[in-house]
Amino acid sequence: MKLDKITSIRLFAGQNSKLERVAEFEGLDKSDIIRKAVQLYLAEYESHPFSSLT
Repeated sequence: MKLDKITSIRLFAGQNSKLERVAEFEGLDKSDIIRKAVQLYLAEYESHPFSSLT
């Protein structure tokens, strides 16, 4: 899987080769990577003691 340039620049800043390896190993496409990234971000944010989302 190759990430398109806009996605690469906006979301993954310098992590393209790592994400491409993960995507190939896990069988993920671009939307799967974005979904997982958002889920991980929200999980980390919600675990912050000052978070207002929980």
